[in-house]
Amino acid sequence: MIERVKTGVPGLDELIGGGIPKGHLVLVSGGPGAGKTVLSSQIVYTGATVYGERGLYATFSESPEALKRNLMSFGWNFEELEKRGLVKIMGLPAIIGEAADLLGYLVDEAAEFGAQRLVVDSFTALVLSLGGNVGDLRAFAHTLYRSIKRIGCPLSILVAETPYGQAGIGMGVEEFIVDGIMLLKMRANERRVHRSIMILKMRGTEHDLNCHPMIIDSQGVRIMPEIE
Repeated sequence: MIERVKTGVPGLDELIGGGIPKGHLVLVSGGPGAGKTVLSSQIVYTGATVYGERGLYATFSESPEALKRNLMSFGWNFEELEKRGLVKIMGLPAIIGEAADLLGYLVDEAAEFGAQRLVVDSFTALVLSLGGNVGDLRAFAHTLYRSIKRIGCPLSILVAETPYGQAGIGMGVEEFIVDGIMLLKMRANERRVHRSIMILKMRGTEHDLNCHPMIIDSQGVRIMPEIE
């Protein structure tokens, strides 16, 4: 039997055999506005409120205060969860001096907090100080993978930015070291925006390979599995 971590996101666990295999490092990738932060935050929020699991959310792109304020629009009171010791929101600078030092700090905080769900938002911001050297990026990605695995967190998520018009995923190295990849897409017609999700990779379990509509409303994210 595969031990699984349930995301609690409506419609998502059904696409991955009932949940993400325990111990996995999963990449959530997509362009601006695709829903990466909302989806990742919902997994942490549901973990705390439904399953009683501690979650650490490390944010580079916005301050903890701004993140918590934005997420309150879905009725998610992260401030209260922090007071109860179920969630920790870490604000980390988007422009950093030494990525390796920051990684060590992040992993130490996750281990000390006893995080059972860890989100790094985003991996793209984390590696900005490394420049564009692919060799350095690949080495750092492997270091990050080993470091996160060492603390034994049941579920870890890396958020990766995909610029508009880019065919690859994130910085081009993350997809080779993670255990799973969730690709979020967004397209707009003249009247509305359409979001979708595809599970490109999930080691150790069968998973759906189709593209499914993803809705973001006042309740958060819902996946609408399409029946063939």
